[in-house]
Amino acid sequence: MGIDKLEEAIITLSEIQDLRGDPKGNVEGWVIESQVKKGLGNVATVLVRRGTIKPGITIVAGNVWCKVRSIKDDKGKILKQADPGAPVEIIGWKDLPEAGDEVLQSKTENEAKQAINNRLERAKRVREAKDIEIINQKRHMMKIEQEKEQAKLERIRLGLPEEDPNADITSTKPGVQEVNFIVRADVSGSVEAIVESIEGLGNKEIKVRVLSSGVGSPSLSDLERAEVSNATVLAFNVKVEKEVMNKSLRSNTPIKQHNIIYKLLEDVTEILTDNLPTETKIKVLGEAMIKDVFEITGKRNSKVRVAGCKVSNGLIKRGALVRVFRGKEGSNLSEKKEVYKGKVDSLKHHKDDINEIKKDKECGIGFDGWKNFEQGDIIQTYEEFEVKRHL
Repeated sequence: MGIDKLEEAIITLSEIQDLRGDPKGNVEGWVIESQVKKGLGNVATVLVRRGTIKPGITIVAGNVWCKVRSIKDDKGKILKQADPGAPVEIIGWKDLPEAGDEVLQSKTENEAKQAINNRLERAKRVREAKDIEIINQKRHMMKIEQEKEQAKLERIRLGLPEEDPNADITSTKPGVQEVNFIVRADVSGSVEAIVESIEGLGNKEIKVRVLSSGVGSPSLSDLERAEVSNATVLAFNVKVEKEVMNKSLRSNTPIKQHNIIYKLLEDVTEILTDNLPTETKIKVLGEAMIKDVFEITGKRNSKVRVAGCKVSNGLIKRGALVRVFRGKEGSNLSEKKEVYKGKVDSLKHHKDDINEIKKDKECGIGFDGWKNFEQGDIIQTYEEFEVKRHL
């Protein structure tokens, strides 16, 4: 891909031009990674772009702030300060920042808290605006449904079919199904990568919805939320506490543990696949043509219309699902129109009731609740079966 050559060119050019970060002024940088470390608490790896980080200064990243307690290099050695260009571990965060957050220095703790409050307030206004948009969309859909119901009642009053045959059928298309997940991982970079990867899975019918994500092991509150929302908890590179796992088993709320990301993605894909509606397939069992239509005497001397047929393919069984097609003589079945769909109600050979009849045999067929068949109609019996679909 040429990345190694690009990297070499950048390093060479920076050495020639003596490009260096300015160690003076307020600190600026980026969060590369963040995690909770035993004995240290919240720790973030920061790449300094400008200024110098020293213990005691206050910095802000995203919606969290930190009064720097200590600084460590990649070997765990405690440093007195961090100059531009070096990734270091910063200890003292009130909460975990997210990978990619910009780091800025604040003059005081109060200023840092005010900045975070402003950011949270702005984020709240954005969420409220989105909520209002969703509410308006729901109101619009409710209005459409009310108009449809009124139109339906009006058609019934006029003696017309309930459904308008000229209506746009695309308007009744079902929405996208959402499958819920809660993501927990060892470091923020992994959380971000997992969320981004699984949200890209799915298709026009089904998609992933991440209810919550963060660093650390799944908690009891995570499990309660998963149980209520029918979600799956994804735990990546973290140990699940025994109490949480036991509750998971009791409540039948799945926790999927992984330490290889592509295995996690395979698991999520399988869950999405299991939630896809199955596809109904049809297997044709037999075909026959109506040679003649005649009447026989049924119960209480009632006249019953029967289709006199000859089986051309397969097997015709009483009680089987059946379709009847009508069209020009000699035309293909695909060119004929389906005029009936139901069940074979009765099956006779001469005067005897039979359960099935084979190819090249003649029989009389009656249909469940339908008698408008005609000479030349094609009868096709079939069975339906469900097939699992895949993304």
